[in-house]
Amino acid sequence: MESSDLSDISTTLMGAHHVAISGHINPDGDCLGSVLALASALRICGIRADMLLADDGLPELYAFMPGYRGFRPASAYDGHPDLFVALDTPTPKRLGCSFPVMQRTPVTITIDHHPDMQDYADHSYCDVTAGAVGMMVWDLIELMGVTPTPAIATACFTALITDTGRFQYQNTTVSAFEHAARMQAAGAVPSQISREVYQNRSISCVELEARAIANIHFGDQGRLVYSWVTEQDFVQTGATRDDAESLPDILRSLRGVEVALLMREEGGTIRASMRAKGARDVGAVARALGGGGHAAAAGFTFVGTVDEAIERVVPMLFVGATADADTTAANRFVGATPTQLFAAINSKDTLDVPAPPDTPADPAIPSAPSPAATTPVCPRQVPTTSPASDRNVEQS
Repeated sequence: MESSDLSDISTTLMGAHHVAISGHINPDGDCLGSVLALASALRICGIRADMLLADDGLPELYAFMPGYRGFRPASAYDGHPDLFVALDTPTPKRLGCSFPVMQRTPVTITIDHHPDMQDYADHSYCDVTAGAVGMMVWDLIELMGVTPTPAIATACFTALITDTGRFQYQNTTVSAFEHAARMQAAGAVPSQISREVYQNRSISCVELEARAIANIHFGDQGRLVYSWVTEQDFVQTGATRDDAESLPDILRSLRGVEVALLMREEGGTIRASMRAKGARDVGAVARALGGGGHAAAAGFTFVGTVDEAIERVVPMLFVGATADADTTAANRFVGATPTQLFAAINSKDTLDVPAPPDTPADPAIPSAPSPAATTPVCPRQVPTTSPASDRNVEQS
């Protein structure tokens, strides 16, 4: 196993005859767009390229990308490629059903931008400064001598716009905008891609959003917001898993919030997505819980109920908490609904604590002395001795 540069990887790819390409389980726009773009470029070069799904789910959200229906579940794949490429997948575990295919392939490559990327291939390339793997694939395609087509440009732009949160996350760099310009010049239509990804929601999606908003709770003196949607919510609204993709960013958009957590029930587990602003790092928390991601966007799977996930995870997201934080951090939990929290802020109640030395105080939330320590409680409950105890907060 060795660390390679993109030029080395280009040479290795161009010497292959049959390539299998896969991204991670629960694929997102960067994963799917990157696989599509590289497969298209290889086919232009006369190289067979099979696009694999690490699990059986293919989000309809990205069906507008040319060639999208060419994905096949790795669980049913019986091909024998001479080269395997893992994109946007930092660990073998995240390859899901594609990992056995990788194991039986003679030569393997990984291309990624996650800070926790493991060295599990013959050739590995990682650039943690890249806003999306789609940017790295774009550079690789140019090194292969392929002129990007509009289809390739569309796939790479979709990868870039989704992994930078529409160019809003901390990973939005000058290089990200430069790559976006090159993709547009090659045929990507930003307005059309944005409509497909962000302005194409069903009424079921909007109804699911209403459920998530109704479940909003705040913690850590307003710096943390979390919510959840249940399996029953999906049944009653008719929403799909894809419809939940926008919910974490809706939570993140709230004024004064630094960290957002959205939990989704799924077959006895909780699929959790986190978002962060500024210098906060939710990727470290996700990795401590067996998941992964970046500082501004990360996720994990939790075995248990929503209540259990809240009690375990919420204290880990407080300012100053470490990855091994326990429920004693819940002593600072506010637990108010949005209306109650905003009323308390407007009345300048003692909701906040002084900001950490390296973090400027949020002007939207007045600073106040830290509340007295109390006995740890379930994060869905309000400590009876906390400043919030006289607000008659409803228990969820």
